[in-house]
Amino acid sequence: SNWSAMGLGRAPDHAVPNQPLDPGEAARGRQTDRRGQLLVAQPCIVLQEGEDFVIDSVEGLGLVVHPHSILWNAAQYRVNSSLQEPEGKIFVVARIFTNDARSPMEKGRRAEAVAFLRTAAELLHRYGTPTDRIEDGLMDCARGLGLRLQVLATPTAVELAFGARRQRSFLIRGESGETELARLVEIDRILVAVGERRLEPARARVRLLALAAQPSPHGPIAQLLAHALLAGSAAAVLEGSVADVLASAALGLAIGGLARVASGRPVARLFAPIATFAAALTSQGLARLLPGLAEAVIGLASVIVLLPGLSLTMAMSELATRHLVSGTARLAGAIMVFLTMAFGVALAHRLLALGSVPVVLELGPSWTTPLPGIGRALGLLLAPLGACVLFQARWRD
Repeated sequence: SNWSAMGLGRAPDHAVPNQPLDPGEAARGRQTDRRGQLLVAQPCIVLQEGEDFVIDSVEGLGLVVHPHSILWNAAQYRVNSSLQEPEGKIFVVARIFTNDARSPMEKGRRAEAVAFLRTAAELLHRYGTPTDRIEDGLMDCARGLGLRLQVLATPTAVELAFGARRQRSFLIRGESGETELARLVEIDRILVAVGERRLEPARARVRLLALAAQPSPHGPIAQLLAHALLAGSAAAVLEGSVADVLASAALGLAIGGLARVASGRPVARLFAPIATFAAALTSQGLARLLPGLAEAVIGLASVIVLLPGLSLTMAMSELATRHLVSGTARLAGAIMVFLTMAFGVALAHRLLALGSVPVVLELGPSWTTPLPGIGRALGLLLAPLGACVLFQARWRD
């Protein structure tokens, strides 16, 4: 019961059998022993996940502690206690063993914690969390549960490794999905509650599965309208006319419908260049059918939602936080989307150049005059609403 006086607790991982630990290396400040929640002034024995210890003997200063139990297949450690007295040193001889004899209750709790962390990792990755947030959030939660966990997250997979010496690894493969902010807020709350021991992992996992089964905060109709609202607002901000705003909103609505059709299908991976080609072909054709329309404004505003701006921002954040693998992969993906979209625009322009398109109607000045400043200001106010719906944010956010 006098562990703190004897200096037993966590210590550097390089403690080796039958060798005294350097007192200077042991003196790393006060910390908390995970098992007993006792303050250890200067720990000198490290316990890996799944290991335990019993005191074999304590020598020095006239103290003698006899072993309470002898365990087979146990490595004996003789370490130099960090407790220093003028009379001399105290040597603690302890036996470190793998605790394979954990009670069924302990094994069940560990299995529940592992299952919860696996589910949390899968959902965080599915709903578009940056890799640095995935790694930090999961490891903080595991630390609060007393588990040793290492996480490697990339835009296409998450790997979890539980334990220290005999690790058990899980690979979660999947494409990073569309960002859903409302779900991510709730998942973060659950992770914090579990890490602080305010919520049991088993109940938390049930809440995660129920959250994943719930419908999105904004349904298909709202998302279609958000596409149109965002495209029309972008046209207004780009100093388009009334006709440009209406044409951009119509194309945005069409792209939103195509996105719903392509969702979950193999063609979804090539949706951005295909949709950009269709929008560019339509916008350039409309500009020739209806002289007065701003071809560049309509073409850019209608595909504004397809631009990988969020992916580019996340890539910069990951590179800045030294998550080089994920940041480089995400940056390369964003650049490729830009290149394929540019190819779609060039292809549409080349196809229209092969033939002539007759003029159908000449638009009057009231339709082709750029919007005044109040129109651009209104576009700036409405565009975030469309973005919040597309990112599935809560209305109060």
